Amino acid sequence: MSTRVEILVVAMAAAIVGVWYWTTHSDHLYDDSPDYIINANSLAEGRGFTASVSSATPAPWRFESRPASWKLDLPGDIETTRTPGYPLFLAAMRLIGFTPNGVTLVQHFIRAAMIVLLLLFAMSAGISRPARLIAAAWLIPERWSLWAANRIVTETLFTIVIVAILLLCVQRKPRLVPIAILVGIAPLIRPVGIVFFVVVVFYMALRDRRKAAVLALLSVVIPLLWAWRNEHRADVFTISTMTAIDRLFYRAARSAAVEMPGDVESNVLRLHDRFHAEADGPGTAGERVARYNALANRTLRAHVGGFFKNFALDIRSQLFPVNRCNTCGTLRNRAKDVLLAFYVAFFFIAAIGAFAIDRRIAILLILTVAYFIVVPAGGGGTWTRFRIPAEPAYALLAGCGVAAIAKKYTSGAWSASPR
Repeated sequence: MSTRVEILVVAMAAAIVGVWYWTTHSDHLYDDSPDYIINANSLAEGRGFTASVSSATPAPWRFESRPASWKLDLPGDIETTRTPGYPLFLAAMRLIGFTPNGVTLVQHFIRAAMIVLLLLFAMSAGISRPARLIAAAWLIPERWSLWAANRIVTETLFTIVIVAILLLCVQRKPRLVPIAILVGIAPLIRPVGIVFFVVVVFYMALRDRRKAAVLALLSVVIPLLWAWRNEHRADVFTISTMTAIDRLFYRAARSAAVEMPGDVESNVLRLHDRFHAEADGPGTAGERVARYNALANRTLRAHVGGFFKNFALDIRSQLFPVNRCNTCGTLRNRAKDVLLAFYVAFFFIAAIGAFAIDRRIAILLILTVAYFIVVPAGGGGTWTRFRIPAEPAYALLAGCGVAAIAKKYTSGAWSASPR
């Protein structure tokens, strides 16, 4: 099978599965969706990047603002919580003529393109065809990436940007400006990507330290410009005020809640009320964010044990996303045990795969997986959706592991390289 046929077959399979999922699953919105759509409407209608709702917005795109206790309501509906990357994509889709439901179909094709980019990455990295096809076979029906593609959420666009960065990094002559642009755009799609440039720069340093230094400088330009915009408009120098909100209402609240007697979720709600009473009040976004951070720091220092307990639980839930339940029947729990055993095996096979490929490529893939598993951890409420950006690199490592094991038993060689 030629390379072109391989790419075509994988692309068609991914697209067919995506279209099937889209036609059989009609739920295209999630909790965050109205926020992104309102921001996109503001951009499409020339009103800037705001959280304001307009009566002139056409019906398919018209949504009311979602109430949330953690939101920082700023004068003039200035938006500092959400970042502009995904709303710009939605605004472009609206101007082209798509409805929100139509956008989710486009996202399924973006997801298929992401899998193709991963194949191209594997080819550029010298990874064997069996290894990359195994990775594609895992990703094509992978449920959480299908879930995200079918909804107005950021993960699909963010993940293809991450895979594109990996692809550009492994080229024989990597072009620093395109890499830096994508690395700078990534946190404007999902703020969790704010320090992903460290992974990319570290990998580049393994190849050329001078280029790595230049890339480090270029990669922070776009995020710094957006942080400057927020300081200019709302007196808060940050990519997103969601970082302060996350630290207080998720990480700090849950760190304290697990060390309090009683139900954890009830404790979290009580702490939210207490935190609002202590930290809310008049002032600019910068002043309010400073109060949020100060209270979060005090709480986290007082509950270090609770934080590390949540951190460990979150890492476990990302790597092995299966939990037994007291209300489940015996058969269902046994099925969960089998699935857990599969995820444990997946982890160790991926570890084997890391030793079967080029050392620098392995480091890039491992750091990418580790970044998106570790960085969101600690809030005690992470779930499988958060590992979506790590899934392509993780699947490729597992594919390399399977291919290496098969090659070891058939030819005695321990490698996932075609050579």
